[in-house]
Amino acid sequence: MSNTSYYEQINTDLLGRIPLTAKVVLEVGCGAGALGEAYKKRNPKALYIGIENEKEPSEIAKKRLDQVIHGNAEIENIMPQKIPKIDCIVYGDVLEHLINPCELVKRQATYLRNGGVLLACIPNAQHWTLIRNLLHGNWLLEDHGLFDRTHLRWFTYKSILNLIKNAELDLCEITPRVFKEDLRKCKIFLEEIQDSLPKMGIEKEYFLSKIAPFQYIVRATKGKEVNQTIDVRIGNVKVEGIVKSRVLVPIQGMFSLPKKNFRIGNSLDLIQGKSDHPKITVISRPIHLRRENDIGQIKRLINNDYLVIIDYDDDPNIIPKQYEGWDFTFTSAHGIQTTNKKLAKYLKKFNPEVKVFQNSVLEIGPEKKPINSSSLKVFFGAINRKKDWQPWIETLNNIFLEMPENWEFEVIHDIDFFNSLKLPINRKRFTPTCHYQNYLEIMKECDICFLPLNDNNFNNYKSDLKAIEAGSFGLALLASPVVYNENFENNVNASFFDSEESLKNILTNWINNPHEVRRLGKNAQKYIENNRLLCYQLDERQKWYTELWDRKKELTKMIFNREPILFD
Repeated sequence: MSNTSYYEQINTDLLGRIPLTAKVVLEVGCGAGALGEAYKKRNPKALYIGIENEKEPSEIAKKRLDQVIHGNAEIENIMPQKIPKIDCIVYGDVLEHLINPCELVKRQATYLRNGGVLLACIPNAQHWTLIRNLLHGNWLLEDHGLFDRTHLRWFTYKSILNLIKNAELDLCEITPRVFKEDLRKCKIFLEEIQDSLPKMGIEKEYFLSKIAPFQYIVRATKGKEVNQTIDVRIGNVKVEGIVKSRVLVPIQGMFSLPKKNFRIGNSLDLIQGKSDHPKITVISRPIHLRRENDIGQIKRLINNDYLVIIDYDDDPNIIPKQYEGWDFTFTSAHGIQTTNKKLAKYLKKFNPEVKVFQNSVLEIGPEKKPINSSSLKVFFGAINRKKDWQPWIETLNNIFLEMPENWEFEVIHDIDFFNSLKLPINRKRFTPTCHYQNYLEIMKECDICFLPLNDNNFNNYKSDLKAIEAGSFGLALLASPVVYNENFENNVNASFFDSEESLKNILTNWINNPHEVRRLGKNAQKYIENNRLLCYQLDERQKWYTELWDRKKELTKMIFNREPILFD
């Protein structure tokens, strides 16, 4: 294999558009299977098939993908006779290497099921560097990039449109990939030649839009898909991790489905007027009271034909009851989505349209290596948990004082907990509240996640999000049974403590048998891989949104019955 890195590349723009709901994916020109391997971490139950003409990368891909066909994709009978209908076909920088890509795409489009997706990343032959070189009479031959010596065919924006039309597919998206430094140079080139553009009847801004893209990301479907607009409005959420895990990760997953248009922000301009296509606004953790501003906001959404969904996953009793109309958050929406069954039961007192979507993660992390040292690293990252950890800090410290060399702690946000740990300063590390990705990176490097929760009403309305995040990385879960015993099983994929003695016994056992930490972590990871990935709930989310939209007229009447003030 002449260039190993070439065949190991992952195009994240393509990865994010392979439908998470796909059951069968075909990648033409799969290289060493890196893209498919990354996708299988998000949707492990999908059948991922690759075609690769080069022998060496195809052998590597066979270890990563479910099935790899070694050979020329343009051979008409290369596909197995009994292949199931395909949900997604991926061409990542491959069509330009083929003899007759239009014929191949048209033929392979027939493999798609109705509603199936074609994805492609295609170099732009109208790129400014090609034009500049041609003006100077140069045609370069390079090992990669736009001037790759193995390119046989060339595409512009217009010819890509013809490619999709010829395959009788419905174009959903043709998104330019423009890189910042390249755009700066492109504008300099444009300034040099702009005086000649009017003579050729070329408008400057239009020309810039066509010569700046290095590549195009293309998405098309077999059959017409319904457009859907989802506005995500961030309410009373001050912690970035909550927004990303509870709201943005599911939206990221829904973006993998075609014709889903998303806008995310604290304040978004309304799309005015009635619509034949679903317009949905998801408001994360708002505190709407029966006040003028809140009433006005809901009125504007309803009057502009929005389906209003509240995303709520906290104890409603934190809303001060002295405010008249404290329940307006729930009564003024078409529906409520939450993560906790107990909380859902409570919320149905105010609104019958409540749906539980358990917290999930986008992808499973890499399998952890065996523990080769006598030291175990514990992760604790939580907000407002002092009353939950205080009953256990003395037991922890007694263990640590006996064997400080066996323990390390990573603490995020809670400086009181960090200062209360009686470990040498070189055995514990504190990180202030940080970006969510940093939080996950710190968590990923640990062995154990400490999850204490007291048994009270506030905690019983919590979700098991931290356990899902930690388990996805293979951490052993050291948890109170509150909340966590609803989905995890003691001594199978978690260890529960409910007394000082049980906590001490667990920690002592783990130091003497560190392989037990890995066993529990591996089982937790397997549980999440099989049950708590986002791919398993996207169909249900989409179905619920569609059902609510179809019933919007009826549900709006129910809102007005609960809140007649919205008619004033």
